[in-house]
Order: sequence, then structure tokens, then C-alpha cells
Amino acid sequence: MKKITEYLFSLETRIYMGPGEAYESPLEAGKFLTSGNGTEKPVIPPKAGYERVFNDDWEYIEDNTGKKQYAKEDGIESTIEYLGPVKDTYSLIEYKAYHKWSDTEQSWIPNEEKINDVITVLKSHIEADRDTALQQSVELKIDGSSFIFQADEYSQNLLLKTISIYNITGAAPDDFTWWDINNIKHPFTLNMLKQLALTIGVRNKPLYQKGRDDKDNLNNLTINKLIELL
Repeated sequence: MKKITEYLFSLETRIYMGPGEAYESPLEAGKFLTSGNGTEKPVIPPKAGYERVFNDDWEYIEDNTGKKQYAKEDGIESTIEYLGPVKDTYSLIEYKAYHKWSDTEQSWIPNEEKINDVITVLKSHIEADRDTALQQSVELKIDGSSFIFQADEYSQNLLLKTISIYNITGAAPDDFTWWDINNIKHPFTLNMLKQLALTIGVRNKPLYQKGRDDKDNLNNLTINKLIELL
């Protein structure tokens, strides 16, 4: 019985599966009985990056199945499960954090708006850390003994206001006292008030400077360097 090579394809995807054999019809000489998913038309040669698909004739269809694709809208990664070119809303270029898709560049570019939002948050953390440190109490020696005094914003403002008042008279009242952190009263002179203010100021200066330096360092970073750090 005569036979010829037939070329089989998937009924679902139409993708070439391999060769088979078709036998001549016993009822009609020269007619060969191909399978329902086969054709006598010779398959085209393989081509890298493409599948051979049969639709009345063999054609090449781009094959990206199994590759990672990234949504241009938000960079979400998924695996390609379809034949054909990558959909317009996706890219094979790997998404980078804090980037957005540019149709002009046909690539991911830094998302300056999102980066600036992050910088704003980082600056707020810098300020919060500084403010927390500024709230800490300070130590002041009185008659050779060390005592701890409040140095939060309220206490600092009250201290400066008190100094301002007594600067006018040139001295604090003889019976004037100031509370330490344990609410123990200590006799205080105007000079002692100033010494406490100076102690707080000396403590605060590097804290403010560090806050400024940290913010400046953020501002001076290039976008790409900032993205690396993030």
C-alpha cells in the first residue's frame, strides 16, 4: 500500500507537531488519507523565535511563550502563554523599580514623581528622627552634682521666655526655682538658666546640622544613584 509523509499539527494551537504517514485510499487511486490534523503540504523550515503554524498553509508565528513580560502600566511581571507578538500593553524589557514606561524611548525611564514622593517621605523620617532626639533631656551640673532637665520643645520655649523676661530686670527673683526631670525644684539664677539654655543649644546644634546634611545628601543624589539606594 502506497504511503506519503503527512505533516501533523495541533488541532488546538495549529502548531506543527511532527511528520506522520498517510496511506493511499483503497477506493481512489492517488488519493491519500491524511489525518484530521495533518496535511500533505510540506512544513516550512524551522526558524528561531517562531513556531510553524498551519492555517490553510504553513506560516511563521512569533513565539515568546515562557518569557517574562512586564505591564507598561505598572511593571507587574507575568509569563507569556500566547503565540504572536508581545501585546502592546506589555514589554519584554525587565521593569525597574521607581521607573515608568516611555513610548518615546521604548524603555523604562526614572519615574521622577514617584521618586520625589519617596524623597519627601525620607525627609520626613529625617525630621522625625531629629525631633525625637531634640526631645531628649539634658544633664546640667549644679554645685558639683548632676541633674537631668527636660529639653523638649515646650520646655525649651518656656526656658527662653523666662530668660527673656529676667534679662529685662537683670536677675531672677531670689526665690526662683526650676524643676528637673523628676519634678524636684532647684534654686536657679539667671546665669544658671542661661547655662541650661546653652547646654541644650550645644546638644541641639549637631542634631540640626545632621538633619540638614542628610537632606542635602538626598537632594544631591542623582536619580539613578537614589534608585540604587532604594
